[in-house]
Amino acid sequence: MPAIINRRGILASWCVFVALAVIGNLAARFFCGAFLHMRCHLFWPLNVFWPRTPHFWHYARAALALAVFTYALRLVSLKDYPRGIVCAVSLALVLCTNFIAGGHTGFVIPIAGVSPGAPRGVQYFHEALRIKDLPAFVSGYQQLQPHLSMHARTHPPGPVILIYALHKLLGGPQMISIALAAFATLLSGFFLFGIAGRFFRQKRLAGLAVFLFFLIPAVQVYYCASVDAMIAALFLGVVYFFVKEGFFPGFAGAAILLIASSFMSFSFLFLLPVIAAFELLQDKRIFKAVSAVFTLVCFYAVFYLATGFNYLDSFLNAYTSFYARVSAWPLTAQYLITRL
Repeated sequence: MPAIINRRGILASWCVFVALAVIGNLAARFFCGAFLHMRCHLFWPLNVFWPRTPHFWHYARAALALAVFTYALRLVSLKDYPRGIVCAVSLALVLCTNFIAGGHTGFVIPIAGVSPGAPRGVQYFHEALRIKDLPAFVSGYQQLQPHLSMHARTHPPGPVILIYALHKLLGGPQMISIALAAFATLLSGFFLFGIAGRFFRQKRLAGLAVFLFFLIPAVQVYYCASVDAMIAALFLGVVYFFVKEGFFPGFAGAAILLIASSFMSFSFLFLLPVIAAFELLQDKRIFKAVSAVFTLVCFYAVFYLATGFNYLDSFLNAYTSFYARVSAWPLTAQYLITRL
């Protein structure tokens, strides 16, 4: 293993982590009370969880995950963290981590689960099941959007269409969850290796950085059965192509993935200042970023003429539905505090 992974370093990292968690908890609770006038979660940053007593199979599956992690840690270190092995073992770890809760809880409920307050379902999967005519769904999305479930109405049609396609190809929620995990993990790993290789001279360190990324608990949990993981992979792809030197193929790849990102989430807007700032710092210009945005605008203009889907109207619908009942600042701050 590299020298930076040793007992003293691990102990120091844990001490720093605990200290930051305590400081963050106190700061979040102060912010919630002083500025938002709301009660913050007592155990922040652990926001939404339900303690329960594990049974035998939980312990057995946890032991399996620990065994896979131990083997993976040894394998990647012996092989100097190559891209293929790191991505493969990371995918195995993501699946094992979610399998601890069981096949149904880990792979079905996140995709197709319902709650007492929303018997029709709040997931993209439920909206995908209701699609009878895909072209009509896309062309009439702005009219349907206010009546969709919480997740779908605050996003472009991409997530619902993705789940619809995976459902047609693979069938049930379990296979959809595994497919999302595979796509998100392998794509993120590929793009992260390229980005890390741009900043680390040693490939070993780049591979270690990617492996550590996949060991983050949030990544372990949300990279399975979550469309957000696919969105994160696309975002990483945009950055990956922008850090490539030269105009081509960086521009072409970035433009394609920027379009794909925008079709999946309105939060792609946060990517624009990132890629513009990077190009400005690296090349002293923003020609590639402006060209990618221009391509994006042209794409949606043509897409509107072809299908009738108006991206701007969809964005405004999402904004209106999100901030319909309360003012923007408190809800945005509350959402940020509870999602950090």
